[in-house]
Amino acid sequence: MSSTLRPRLHIHTSTRTLSSFPPIPIPTHLRPLPPTTTLLSRQLWTTLHPSTLSIYTHFLPSLLLFILTIFISITINSPAKPILILNLLAATTTLLLSTTYHLHEHTPPTTANQFLCYDYTGIILLIVANYITGLYFGFYSHQDLSWRYISLILLLSTFPITTHLTPRYQSLEFDNLRVISLVLTALTALIPIVHGYGLYGGEYLWNVGVGWYLFEGAVFILGVGVYWTRIPERWFPESFWVEVCNSHVVWHVCVVVGIGVHFMGVISVIQFWFGKEML
Repeated sequence: MSSTLRPRLHIHTSTRTLSSFPPIPIPTHLRPLPPTTTLLSRQLWTTLHPSTLSIYTHFLPSLLLFILTIFISITINSPAKPILILNLLAATTTLLLSTTYHLHEHTPPTTANQFLCYDYTGIILLIVANYITGLYFGFYSHQDLSWRYISLILLLSTFPITTHLTPRYQSLEFDNLRVISLVLTALTALIPIVHGYGLYGGEYLWNVGVGWYLFEGAVFILGVGVYWTRIPERWFPESFWVEVCNSHVVWHVCVVVGIGVHFMGVISVIQFWFGKEML
């Protein structure tokens, strides 16, 4: 494929060292998906291509989340249902936006960049939605604090929104800045956790799912670390398999695991406030 057909922000064509120079090329043994590929295209599911695992790891979990959302909407009658549905819809949307980008990543740059911005939007949406669901129940008895922290995360989200969606910062030169903006925004979740510990103590935090949220944060940081250091492609730069399973795929898996872990945290706090019979 001609380099002119690769999206300007496409992160799979090469990977850089920690010093950002020189690049570590990823081999291109596989034929990319045609620009006209859709989720109904046979070649998407019957051939091995560079986007195989990137699509599978997010599209299939999104279907499960969608089914779970419908099930909860129909079967659960709880005051917590709107927040739970918000969490599931945000996660489903994030995975579908990611899937959509990977369907279009080998289209002309203008189209690919547009869908990549959708992908970035989904990541930011997931961080904000997870933050909101944790805060809502974490400070359930002090809703004024809950809404103050929700206002804070909405304000802080302007940082990753700026670095990911503003054309000025969409070149590889600002790759590290984009990663840092996501990590710092996510790490601000430690502020209300510390505040909650001072107000209620450690046992309360455990009951409202903070243990799950810390686990989620660890998975998120692991995924970012693997993506940032470009493992395994920096170890096996000439391997055929790094074209299929690379650091971006590992990041995808960490996102899905983080979604599941966060959902368990939300379930545990709902049971704490409303009882197990509500689920």
